[in-house]
Amino acid sequence: MTILRLEENHLWVRHLIGLFTQGLRTLYVLIVTWTPCWLSIVALLLLIPGIIKYGERVWVIRSRSGEKYHGFIQLDESRINEISKRASQPNTRLVLQAYFWFRTLNPHIADYECNRTKLESLVTSFSESVRTGAENLAQGGTVIENSFKLIEIELGLIYDMLFSKVGTVFTVWGSILRFISVSCLVFVLVSFFLIEMPPGDLEGDFPITIILLVGAIFLEIAGILVQLVSDWVIVWACKYPGGLANLVLRVHEFLFSEQKRWSGFMGQLCFLNFCKEYKPTRYQKMVQCLCGSEKMLSRFGSSSAVQLSVKKLIIIQLFEKSQKGSEALQTSAMKREDPNVVVTIEMEAAKILSNYMMYLLLICSSRFPFCNKYDKFMQDYDEVKELVGGGGSRWSDAKSCEILFEKKNLLEQFHSREPSTEPCQGFLREKEDRWEIMSNVWVEMLCHASSQCPLKHHVQELRHGGEFLTHVWLLLMHFGVGRKVERNTPEKPKDEYGSLAKDASNCCADLVNNVLS
Repeated sequence: MTILRLEENHLWVRHLIGLFTQGLRTLYVLIVTWTPCWLSIVALLLLIPGIIKYGERVWVIRSRSGEKYHGFIQLDESRINEISKRASQPNTRLVLQAYFWFRTLNPHIADYECNRTKLESLVTSFSESVRTGAENLAQGGTVIENSFKLIEIELGLIYDMLFSKVGTVFTVWGSILRFISVSCLVFVLVSFFLIEMPPGDLEGDFPITIILLVGAIFLEIAGILVQLVSDWVIVWACKYPGGLANLVLRVHEFLFSEQKRWSGFMGQLCFLNFCKEYKPTRYQKMVQCLCGSEKMLSRFGSSSAVQLSVKKLIIIQLFEKSQKGSEALQTSAMKREDPNVVVTIEMEAAKILSNYMMYLLLICSSRFPFCNKYDKFMQDYDEVKELVGGGGSRWSDAKSCEILFEKKNLLEQFHSREPSTEPCQGFLREKEDRWEIMSNVWVEMLCHASSQCPLKHHVQELRHGGEFLTHVWLLLMHFGVGRKVERNTPEKPKDEYGSLAKDASNCCADLVNNVLS
């Protein structure tokens, strides 16, 4: 069973008291209703797996109550490097690499201080892989996808460790307790078919009892299979190498290496479409009153797959921010293509990121507390609605607005150009620079929002499948941003990105205000 909230980990004493009180009450009922028959003995045997399951829950919660909980399975750094070098399965190498990052960063622990040597080594290797992918267009997509897949595996390890009992079955005591629990349930189920039931009303409860026992056994087996599907089983197999461990690695590589660890979608809310479609009817006001503004706004939202263009834009920009005095990889990796293709890619990325930020701001305001002010939003809605709906047919859609602005800019360039300047070429160059600036600003705002969001909100969001914002938050740590280092070192961690993001956010706010004006 999963833990509903992280706060439950600090209330393990309450769960322990619940174990004693419920266990004693159940034992009291069994003693009072005891009769010299097989049914009472079977009922007593059924108490054993109940105590084991409840006790296992208390054990897991008690283990997580510590400030620096690293899970039940611990793998030495030397063994990780050794196995990574000789592992033939690519999924195994990627999981071990994610586990090494996880052990170095410990992103689930607030104010954790990383080892400077390990962190710098990992950041350097991660940046070099990004540089190689950006400079080689044939491998760029694969490198970027693997980088984000690495983030997905790390977040999956964090979720399994904090919100499930994964890892207990891979310990000696956990395996023994699981075997006893399943054995008792199977013995009780078989006994119900062999013993002679006493006459009376109990005959009607026989099929219900059988169904409940079968369901309990099914849940036990399903729990074991879920743990075997987890990436933690690879860490366990690498800790205890042998025939069984090698078999587990091969089966996991063959069956589960391509499993989806994340949906790969990000929410979208287009403010322009909302202004065109929303009508303040009585039904909309009733939905808002009963369910809240987030529920009402979510009806106008949608989802979009996280495109490779978005991942590429974020990765390259973060790399450029982390490297002082380095050449712009975006120029070397993206500008080799046709300018029209570049503009299309940047337009697509900017549109997806802008709609995603609006989605986070309005629909996810309770999960990610930013600066949501619903009254201010509806005031902006009235202004944009008047601009879109009341400005005549030429303002009827976004395409008309874009065509109008393009014609205006093109005419201005045509009248102010030099005799030897080609107007179309200059216009395309300006359009390309404009979309590049816009897409970069949205990346700055997304990274700033992810870094400013408290840790507990990122971790709690994993219970709902995880948001792309959390992936960006962990990706920043892979570039050395957002994680402290040991205090015994004189240097300070790189924190240049926060000020850049704040400046970009302020510039973007001024830009939006000017455009609306």
